[in-house]
Amino acid sequence: RFVDLASEGFDMAIRIGRLQDSTLISRQLSTTRLVAVASPEYLAAHGTPGHPDQLKSHNCIRDSNLRAGQSWPFLINGKEQKIAVSGRFMVNSATAVRALVLAGEGIGLCPSYAVAEHVLAGTLKQVLPDFPSPQLGIQAVFSDGRRMPARTRALLDYLVQVYKSASWNDL
Repeated sequence: RFVDLASEGFDMAIRIGRLQDSTLISRQLSTTRLVAVASPEYLAAHGTPGHPDQLKSHNCIRDSNLRAGQSWPFLINGKEQKIAVSGRFMVNSATAVRALVLAGEGIGLCPSYAVAEHVLAGTLKQVLPDFPSPQLGIQAVFSDGRRMPARTRALLDYLVQVYKSASWNDL
């Protein structure tokens, strides 16, 4: 869930996407992209869309945490366009979207870090690779860098190293 660092007593949070204007300090860790994926079984039974507009005829598994809501963002002719989608499932986590997609229930839009392992293994197929979503930043945010506890500084330094070698941006 989205937390208020100062009022809830958190030292740091990881936020994905465009940061809202705030008094928080941020450190870019990496980037991710939303990737449309489906199981090979779903695609064999329902066909593979060739253009984002064709998602309207598919069962799309929606994540209520996406700010786009009922529309998914794709780059079409170099410009971001939001495509309205619908489906039987609305969940509140990329993990739940991934589980339903792996079960053959439809097409999902997930951050690349949540599905890269399955795409590389072939248990999920990337759909619409010619129409990527815009990149999203992955940031560590904190309220005051000057008074950062040593344990938080150590975690931040560790995260910088881990995210540097992330393989999910290969999608």
